[in-house]
Amino acid sequence: MKTALKIVSVLQIIGGILTAVLGLSLTTLFAMGAEEAGAGGLVVLTVLLLVVSGGVAIVSGVLGLRAAKDPAKAMPAVVLGGISLALSVVSLVTSFSLESLAQCVLPAIYFGCALGLKNSASQGNE
Repeated sequence: MKTALKIVSVLQIIGGILTAVLGLSLTTLFAMGAEEAGAGGLVVLTVLLLVVSGGVAIVSGVLGLRAAKDPAKAMPAVVLGGISLALSVVSLVTSFSLESLAQCVLPAIYFGCALGLKNSASQGNE
């Protein structure tokens, strides 16, 4: 479980960085053309969701690496893994596609690994 959490945590960090950079890039583009394009509330919400989701993925990845080293510290990884999964589900609901569905897979695996590690640590089976 520790090795799986390490791998998924690194993937979470990489995906979070890419998502946050994409969100910040889109923010810049919309800010430059907001007057001409009349950026709507849904576009702004989507961009903010990208930035927040990327930040949560980065932090949860770091906490996952920490939990893999010391399973007693797995609870914050479980909480942020749940938040990351919830954000990806919100993204899936707002714009259903196969891509959105695929983006739910990594947070779901991360959450499952973190929860499994927390449960095994609480039972004393590291």
